[in-house]
Amino acid sequence: MKIGFLGSGHLSKNTQMAALKKGFATTSIRFCDIVYIAPDRPSDEDPQVLVDYAITEMRKDAILVIHCQVEPGFTRQVKWPKSQLFYHVETLIVSSDTTDRALNPERIILGTDGYYPPQSLYDFLRAFQCPIFRMSYESAELAKIAINVYLAAQVSTTNTLSEIAQKTGADWNDIIPALQTDKRIGKYAYLKPGYGLSKHLLRDLNAINKIGGNTSVTDAFLEHSKYRENQL
Repeated sequence: MKIGFLGSGHLSKNTQMAALKKGFATTSIRFCDIVYIAPDRPSDEDPQVLVDYAITEMRKDAILVIHCQVEPGFTRQVKWPKSQLFYHVETLIVSSDTTDRALNPERIILGTDGYYPPQSLYDFLRAFQCPIFRMSYESAELAKIAINVYLAAQVSTTNTLSEIAQKTGADWNDIIPALQTDKRIGKYAYLKPGYGLSKHLLRDLNAINKIGGNTSVTDAFLEHSKYRENQL
């Protein structure tokens, strides 16, 4: 089975590397059984441009997988048979453990139009030996954004409380282990103060604001991120 990847940057690079390490061949999309659309977002690469290119070059029986952050509704509008079209949520981060996360995801979130993945895609996903959550395209697309909104909440909360610690004479580093051992928060929580939100978190907060509704919470996260950037 051959898998192709369109897109530059860490997402395409690390996903392709994971496929190779799992024993799958990668090659030109013209000869692939599965094609992943995987540009970094935000970037100058437009997922729609890559999709349009892919569907002119791919085999007609190939599977097309959208693997980058897009607005809910994007995948359903792609002109490819829905039984061969899927949205695979990426949860990589730009850090020292990106490679490990690509190889050992906690779970796979797969958006479909009600179809089970064909055997070739199922064999690829099963190689990662983790739970697979199957849901609609829109649910999977929003799940990607939701993950980053929750992470943004953690970052914003940590930065706020670390400032309060400084003002009150407390040592935030003393508090971190106490929070990490609380099962409701956990050892993997974002508890190290920083300069504001990463561009990936900002991207998805802005996506929520674009969708609309009561965005007062996300507005607060965005405003606090600007504050941190100006203060530090």
